[in-house]
Amino acid sequence: MCRFIETIRIEHGRAHNLTRHEQRMEATCRHFGFQAPLAELNRICNHPTLPRRLSKLRIVYGPEGIVETSYTPYSIRKVDTLGLVDGFDIDYSYKFLNRNCLNQLKDGNSHFDEIIIVRHGLITDTSYTNLAFFDGRTWFTPRTPLLPGTMRARLLEEGRLTLCDIRPSGLNVFSHVALINAMLNLGELQLPINRITNR
Repeated sequence: MCRFIETIRIEHGRAHNLTRHEQRMEATCRHFGFQAPLAELNRICNHPTLPRRLSKLRIVYGPEGIVETSYTPYSIRKVDTLGLVDGFDIDYSYKFLNRNCLNQLKDGNSHFDEIIIVRHGLITDTSYTNLAFFDGRTWFTPRTPLLPGTMRARLLEEGRLTLCDIRPSGLNVFSHVALINAMLNLGELQLPINRITNR
């Protein structure tokens, strides 16, 4: 049975970016042919006892509805080095609970703090975030990520990101790279572009 996860930022007792999480859950459930548990999600995300401090809400769901919820105090993971790795035909187009394909790539390149996955010659994502690249004026994000994230969707809608095909050979036009996901806004975790290396 396929199960999926949704990770939501909780801060000051409220869930952030909830509409986009609902949209992704709806798209996932529609694709796999079952009803999205949006009523359950809303009960959880609007509960009066949500944590006040910054926390990660992790929801596991499937055809039977939401089967697991957990809250974890959140702090930004330290990342100093990024390594380009070939993901070949890796597919993580839905937020599956089973992340073996990503974990195997990461485990095989543990000399980097984090990996940047290249697929069919194009830069996509890290093992846990989308990416944005700064050229001194504009933040660009890969046109074809492994998984279109909720923070990425928000930043695109706000006009703070521009879509672009990005190849490893073109990284030298950028000065910085930022890691973004539901827990990481643009600029909260960014590195100089020279922190990206090949094997």
